[in-house]
Amino acid sequence: MKRLIVLAALGLLAASLVGLAASWSRIFDYVNHFRPQLAGGGAALLCLGLLVRSRLTMLLALAALGLNAGMMGYRTAQFWPPSMVETPSNGTVLLKLLSANVLVDNLETAAFIKQIETHDPDIVVLLELNPSFQSAMARFNQRYPHTVIV
Repeated sequence: MKRLIVLAALGLLAASLVGLAASWSRIFDYVNHFRPQLAGGGAALLCLGLLVRSRLTMLLALAALGLNAGMMGYRTAQFWPPSMVETPSNGTVLLKLLSANVLVDNLETAAFIKQIETHDPDIVVLLELNPSFQSAMARFNQRYPHTVIV
């Protein structure tokens, strides 16, 4: 039983490391989409290692958990909203883009309108737009005079 758990932890760590080779192949990058699940697996295997008292399992699971949590934190920091990051002092202009898939069946426009008013983006991109959202967006025709509907 311990061997099987150690192999699972080793496999988890190996899968976690594969994502680091994303720059070499797109296939390796797919692992990065599952970082939260891999971190959860690391936490579960860490608990299992504690339960069966396997130091190797705990070490491998902790390494996998740390790697995946670290990668998630690194990725989150890369895409942190500009308003929460120090504004560049070198005269750089920040451009705010709001993109949303509003889904054809979605008729709740008020929450999205509030997002636009709150964040005041420079560009708004809507996917799967329906007539309800088209009419709700009409109030922004002055703010966003250039409209393309495909």
